[in-house]
Amino acid sequence: MCDQDQFEKDRQEYEARGLVTRRQFGVLLGAGMAMMLPRVVNAVAVTDADVTVKTPDGTADCYFVHPSTGT
Repeated sequence: MCDQDQFEKDRQEYEARGLVTRRQFGVLLGAGMAMMLPRVVNAVAVTDADVTVKTPDGTADCYFVHPSTGT
């Protein structure tokens, strides 16, 4: 059985049940886009470095990342 053969029937059944309205679909779509966009919109250039931090027990190797410009 191919999904393409059942698509129209399934679509009609879901619409008849009223499981997802057009407005709800828009809200879900908007929420999905909002979850994806912050990574791109808030992206800034960063600088990274391997650093050694002194501790009471000796030293710790660390990875330090900070914005390249600004605060």
